[in-house]
Amino acid sequence: MTSNPRSPTLRRRAAGWTLRGVLLLALGVAAYLGLELADRALMDRLAGGPAATQLTVIEAPPPGLAPAPAQLVSSDGPGNAYVRRAALAIESHGSIAIRYEQHGWVDDAPAQSTGRYLQLGSGGSRQFLLEQVGELAGAPTRLLSVSDSRFLWTDLAWGDPAAPQRSVTRVDLRKVRNALTRGEDEAGDAPPRNDPGLWARFGGLPMLLTGLDRAFSFGNARPMELRGQRVAAMVGRWRPERAAEVSGHPHAPLPARAPAHVVVAISATTFFPLLVEYRDQRDPLAAPTLPDDQLLTSSRRPLLKIDLGDPTLGERLDPGLFTYRPADDRWSDQTDRELRLATPPDGALLR
Repeated sequence: MTSNPRSPTLRRRAAGWTLRGVLLLALGVAAYLGLELADRALMDRLAGGPAATQLTVIEAPPPGLAPAPAQLVSSDGPGNAYVRRAALAIESHGSIAIRYEQHGWVDDAPAQSTGRYLQLGSGGSRQFLLEQVGELAGAPTRLLSVSDSRFLWTDLAWGDPAAPQRSVTRVDLRKVRNALTRGEDEAGDAPPRNDPGLWARFGGLPMLLTGLDRAFSFGNARPMELRGQRVAAMVGRWRPERAAEVSGHPHAPLPARAPAHVVVAISATTFFPLLVEYRDQRDPLAAPTLPDDQLLTSSRRPLLKIDLGDPTLGERLDPGLFTYRPADDRWSDQTDRELRLATPPDGALLR
């Protein structure tokens, strides 16, 4: 009895989906979809942790959690200002150290991971390290993303531990920052250097929060309790313009991998995000008629749930943690690709 060898095309396709799953877990759904949209528009597509969480309703509103002033977008919801304030708060700390857990389902396969995130500085001077290990569809995965503010290195490995598939890339952030600030200067509207929206594309927690704000319109923040802490919890539904970009047409259905909505919980004392939970479109909680109050509970099968532990703020971190040296020369420079994504032909910056 004989069998035909598996098609190389099928192997490449499977590897591509696995890599996309790893990226989705690394970046969060909204940020991942945002990068995928940019790729589609400009170039060929590329093939101890925190305790269990349960939101609890409380009567008194979280003290001090007020929206930050911001330029409004027409599709903003009342909760978007809270998400922006959380992004600004992350940029206000000298350093951040946090551990997190993730679990969910990617293309009907279970995925789980644990990791740590370290950040030093902010804006264009932000240095960070994101280190994550886990399983995707039963296969081990590992992600290391490191930036010393000059270079951003991303080291992905997945599959058989004895012979893993691996991708190592580098981006020269100085070149990309120069292109971004030059474009803003020519438009006569130079952004603040610590604007998280400008540098958010290049990883870390600001990327997650900015991706959420740009993709979703958030409803009213509800005062709730999570792991013994007071939080503002809110539901985010797709902004109409972003849903049209993701689906390809204003009236077309969302792709199967796109979430129906997202639930976010932000600490009332530190303004730190403690929970981000994306819901699959097949989730019973994704029924379009359900009001926000009924959605502010844990899904039994989330598309992706990110439990962020309590952050350590202002701790002295060794700058050497944010330096990466590849083990060999099998890496690729993605600076030109990032320049094309950051400065599209019409001169408008991607937002």
